[in-house]
Amino acid sequence: MAETSEPRQRYFFLDDPDRQAIEAKRRDHNRLGVAVQIGVARCLRRFLPDPRQVPAEVVDYLAQPLGR
Repeated sequence: MAETSEPRQRYFFLDDPDRQAIEAKRRDHNRLGVAVQIGVARCLRRFLPDPRQVPAEVVDYLAQPLGR
């Protein structure tokens, strides 16, 4: 999983279509979960069987632009 800032920015950057898909979700935790899955799918080219495997630094990175 991406550990440095540059790969995080590369794989976990949320563009406008990403944000539209994310904002369509009703609750904060759903929006964050979708953001995490989008980034993980870009980075690993697959989804993790357990999203809790994503490092906390990545979740925190994604929570910032979502205002969480």
